[in-house]
Amino acid sequence: MFQKFTEKAITAVKDAQISAIELGHNKIYPEHLLWALSKKNNELGAKILKMNHAAPDNIKEAILEVLKDKEISKPAASVVFSNRIRRVFQKAYEIAADNGNGFVKTEHLFYVLLCTDISGLDALFNILYLDSPKVKDIMRKIVEKKSKQKEKHPEADDSKESDDKYNHILSIVKDEESASVFSRAVAKLTTSEYEILGTEQIMLSILDDETGDLSDTLKHAGITTERFSEKLQQITSRLDEYEDKQIIFTPNALTALIKASDTARELGSTSVRPEHIVLGILKSKKGIAYKILNELYPNNKLEEQILRPLEKQLNETPVILRFANQEARRLGRHTVGTELILIGIMLQGSGMGYSVLKDLGITVADLRKETEQILGTNEEYVDKDISYTPRAKSALEIAWKIAKKERKTKIYSEHLLEAIVKMPDSLAMKVLSRLGTDELEVRQGIRNKMMS
Repeated sequence: MFQKFTEKAITAVKDAQISAIELGHNKIYPEHLLWALSKKNNELGAKILKMNHAAPDNIKEAILEVLKDKEISKPAASVVFSNRIRRVFQKAYEIAADNGNGFVKTEHLFYVLLCTDISGLDALFNILYLDSPKVKDIMRKIVEKKSKQKEKHPEADDSKESDDKYNHILSIVKDEESASVFSRAVAKLTTSEYEILGTEQIMLSILDDETGDLSDTLKHAGITTERFSEKLQQITSRLDEYEDKQIIFTPNALTALIKASDTARELGSTSVRPEHIVLGILKSKKGIAYKILNELYPNNKLEEQILRPLEKQLNETPVILRFANQEARRLGRHTVGTELILIGIMLQGSGMGYSVLKDLGITVADLRKETEQILGTNEEYVDKDISYTPRAKSALEIAWKIAKKERKTKIYSEHLLEAIVKMPDSLAMKVLSRLGTDELEVRQGIRNKMMS
């Protein structure tokens, strides 16, 4: 269900979890979600609550009164979803679908909490002296009005991004190289009482596999299941096993997995392996797993040591991207666009992509000349990290899909070149056009090379 929540809605659920822990409860109730949402100052629902004398501090005091019988004697280390809040999530999903929205937004959560009986918040509203009919009428008009609007809502883009992001994460989870990792991670989640899959469960499941280069690298760095678990116990504790879970990723786990996916592509791999996941955790610089890894091996060399065995298996793509990065620095720029990937293909000097461009009479000198005329140059040395433009990222994504479709295990130069010509508005295609080459010629060149 949570794959149909926007980023903001997922964050609200996470904040509700934190609120429950803060108040010493071992379950998340609708009251916690309302308190979390009331703190979102930019949300209309939060503004309506404040206008009706239901500020966050007032809601907190009311929750302590309403849920006083839910407190536990020791601090809650983890919490589960109550049946009441599960019904809230389901109803919000139904309302979003009925209103023609593909995703549950914060306004839908507000609506269910304030305008339906499912949430069971009457006792809370009585303590707050909330004018329920008035609040319900306002929220109902807001949701109904938004359902009729044809223009894009600011969260509409977030919804699409969330959908793409979540679907991409699902592809990692199902990937042959990673499936066993997540299968073990979910099993660990089941025994940990957590609702949300975090970096620590993912890292523990990777450590469980004691075969291969990654295991040797981690052991050499002093990172074992035992030492990681020992550190984890200092951060959190585990409660009894329970059933009937709705599992979602924590924001930090999502970040790490997205970076793992990006790393896999940059290294020319069409599958996300455990090595890429560990690199994603290290690159994210967030989360419990990163904190423990940094404590166990604090000299920032772990990433380099994990990359070393992978570099023996490198193909054309990481070399091409390395050349593209060098070109960016030569031009005094800190971003790599499709035009620099094109130069990287030529500088790499081999492979099908290089041969196609060479046969079309394209040279590195010509590409550099046209690129410099478009971008200009900067004499200042760029010492910051090189990033990729959105179109360069899209080119990698398209190349990855092409390689996958061809059942290749690696992304090759022809995949990058074909991805570029699928983007007619890209700067790379503008450069090729100025050199007298068009999309059809490049496609035919690739086709001829593949048939020969």
